[in-house]
Amino acid sequence: MKKDIGEQIVYVKTPEEALKDANVCFVFTEWKEIKDIKPKQYKELMKTPLVYDGRNIYNLKDMEDENVEYYSIGR
Repeated sequence: MKKDIGEQIVYVKTPEEALKDANVCFVFTEWKEIKDIKPKQYKELMKTPLVYDGRNIYNLKDMEDENVEYYSIGR
């Protein structure tokens, strides 16, 4: 991807690194490393804990309990 897009996006090694100071997170995969992120981590890492989840991998109540603005698409 980097070969085609170049430096137009920031590349990171971990999902947590990608969430650091982010304003919004879009979930488009059910990969284990994404599922393993706890709702509390979104609150701790993100500038604005706002998550749009297109794969419905999180429990609505868990996200609400951590005060993460969470939109579960297509549930």
